[in-house]
Amino acid sequence: MNLDFLRPYCADSKIRVGRVWDGGYVLENKSLDAFDISYTYGVGWEVSFEKDLHKRSKKPSRIFDPTMFDVGNIPTLAKKRLRTLFKFFAKVIVWTLYLPILKRRYQISFYNEGLGISKKYKYDSFPNHLKRFGDEEKKIFLKIDIEGGEYEVLKDEKFLKALDNVVQIAIEFHDADTRLAELKSLVETLNKKFTIVHFHGNNYGGVFEFEGKQVPRAIELTFLNNAYLKNKQADFSPLPIPDMDYPNQRKRPDINISKIFA
Repeated sequence: MNLDFLRPYCADSKIRVGRVWDGGYVLENKSLDAFDISYTYGVGWEVSFEKDLHKRSKKPSRIFDPTMFDVGNIPTLAKKRLRTLFKFFAKVIVWTLYLPILKRRYQISFYNEGLGISKKYKYDSFPNHLKRFGDEEKKIFLKIDIEGGEYEVLKDEKFLKALDNVVQIAIEFHDADTRLAELKSLVETLNKKFTIVHFHGNNYGGVFEFEGKQVPRAIELTFLNNAYLKNKQADFSPLPIPDMDYPNQRKRPDINISKIFA
């Protein structure tokens, strides 16, 4: 299997949004004027991206995460060090106070829910969320980091149909070492409406060897809706991009993406 399906295409301009380590993403810049509201699935106590996006666009965000306040974590945390359990409760308290501030200052609304393919327990689908909040006709910026759940979601026909009004998607694919063929199929499906404009490897996950090349296990991709892409031309620029891409884990070197296309 060839890895060219992951090669980015040229974008008019790129910009980094969010902090300069884990949590920030490189996006296509000009199309950010087009979206009306941002949807983030998977927060993990980190909203530098949404805050920065609001500073640049003045647009609101809806952020979803069913795990942050989940009391079901307590038995597992209790088996670990007492300090770990204390940190969980401290985060819950701090974020309970912080969420109203996020909404007032940055128009960021938090929902204790996750992304799935249907309504089930604390999960619901992207189309259902759009309908519930009256966002079906709005232009959407979509960010997804749901720890492997992206594979099921991206196979759902209703989800794919709901992408018509999505301007950009920033998504992290996990477990590429065991799901590479699956990843290729999903990228090819997304390519019917979108084009990859950026590729970064999350160095927290490390790399695996594929046909003599070192490939990231966790892959961050930015997709641009083809309606906003003027010319579809492969981008042969070195990756990571200096002063724009940064390692997710600051104490480890970033992953050299260019070598997988050599």
